[in-house]
Amino acid sequence: MEESVTPPAVKPEKPVTPVTPVTPPTSAAPGAAAPAVSNVGFNVQTAVASTPGAGIPLWLSVLTGLLTAGAATALLRGMVRSGKANS
Repeated sequence: MEESVTPPAVKPEKPVTPVTPVTPPTSAAPGAAAPAVSNVGFNVQTAVASTPGAGIPLWLSVLTGLLTAGAATALLRGMVRSGKANS
């Protein structure tokens, strides 16, 4: 036999007031500069600044070369041991 427990109702201390959305001004104030027009063609892909140093770091290129050379050496030695190397 299970008893169902109902939690007591919680009443807010003060009533919730609805929030009215604020609309931004559509024109500039007298004497102020006009708002800038957004560039429609400027999206996330073109927003990234291209700097010369934003490529692959030198140490990563050297490490990749060493690992590739090591893998090629291990593969060649394995082929020589099995007698399948023709060179």
